[in-house]
Amino acid sequence: MFFRAALALIFCAALASFAYAFWLVLSPEGHNWSVDIPVERQLPRTQDQAAAPADPAPRTEAPAADAPAPAADPAPQSSAPAATPPAVSAPAVSAPTVALPAVEGERPITLSLPIACEPGVDCWVVNYVDLDPGPGRQDYRCGEMSYDGHKGTDIGLANDRRVEENVPVLAAAAGKVIGTRDGEEDLGTAGIEAAKAAGKECGNGVRIDHGDGWATQYCHMRKGSVIVHPGQEVSAGDALGAVGLSGMTQFPHVHLSVVRGSEVVDPFRGVLEGGESCGLGRQPLWDDKALASLAAIKAPTLLDIAFFDRVPDSDRAAAGEAAMTSLPPDAGAIVVWFRAVGVQPGDTGRLTLFAPDGTAVADDTHTFDKTQSAVFRAVGLKNTSARFPDGFTRGDWTGRAVLTRNGQVTGERTVKVSVPTGG
Repeated sequence: MFFRAALALIFCAALASFAYAFWLVLSPEGHNWSVDIPVERQLPRTQDQAAAPADPAPRTEAPAADAPAPAADPAPQSSAPAATPPAVSAPAVSAPTVALPAVEGERPITLSLPIACEPGVDCWVVNYVDLDPGPGRQDYRCGEMSYDGHKGTDIGLANDRRVEENVPVLAAAAGKVIGTRDGEEDLGTAGIEAAKAAGKECGNGVRIDHGDGWATQYCHMRKGSVIVHPGQEVSAGDALGAVGLSGMTQFPHVHLSVVRGSEVVDPFRGVLEGGESCGLGRQPLWDDKALASLAAIKAPTLLDIAFFDRVPDSDRAAAGEAAMTSLPPDAGAIVVWFRAVGVQPGDTGRLTLFAPDGTAVADDTHTFDKTQSAVFRAVGLKNTSARFPDGFTRGDWTGRAVLTRNGQVTGERTVKVSVPTGG
């Protein structure tokens, strides 16, 4: 009898806790309601040593043993903003810029951007080469935007839906295609174990020989998108295929590996020894344009922001299926959410919801207390007859997300949703 009573108490406590968490998001009062859903969109560490497409490629001119196989990948100023929403339409975002030190000498190989996007606007570096020789992880800035054994640079898109846009993957430098694979399904998370078991962690990919021992490899392309073949000569910027979700990946991106012989090279550091231990190397391999745009991306990194009529499941948001540009006046709730990557303890994320008259009706600032590869947060307002007898106020509602580290803004964006008149 005592055991049954104890179980009942535990169940009631759990139910009450769930109900309270939901109320925090959709309380009608309009202050500080948020839900923090950490999203571990990162692969198990057993993948870190997995082979990418150089060796399992179905068409190749060189034996697999001749080329090292970089591992596949896993898995997104001023002080806080004032309460007045911006006048610009959403999403409002501009490419970041950064002052760069002079590159020493002539690069042994010069790499252009391997994806047709604008870094910091519609694509972001999600993972860097792991420079920690031990079981830990360290990116070139001495941060943790990597994972143990990661051998490439992951440049990702905001959500899975962008795969349908066939965003081109581009050759980073001129060379000769020596390996390709196509035909693997774009399964994302659902295909991880099968890809690992089949030795096809890279999914659909391309490998290019640039001479003098240099090679690059491009992973996770969309099924049916690879348009080059072994033996083909390509120039920097030539299309190779499109970003997809094939192989061992949980988000749409291109994984670029750079090798010299058997050595994995971080394109943000290069091969020259010396220089600062944290930050860009003396001779980064990126060309000036790519380096300026990629180095300007700071962590934590804001990937996506949108409105929805309820608190969406974080996986649905990542899939690009939780964004609305208009809401009916009788919608159950009005919720703005964001996704970010590269969070460390002490980082902050602020979400503010503005009514059409510019009043901040929900405002929450969260300080993160642990390192997280990805996070999802949301704030919102419940549609109650007491507060909105005629439904939500007509007009444009604005949401703003701001990320900071050490008091400096690393990401800021606004988004709007319209509640039309006559509804």
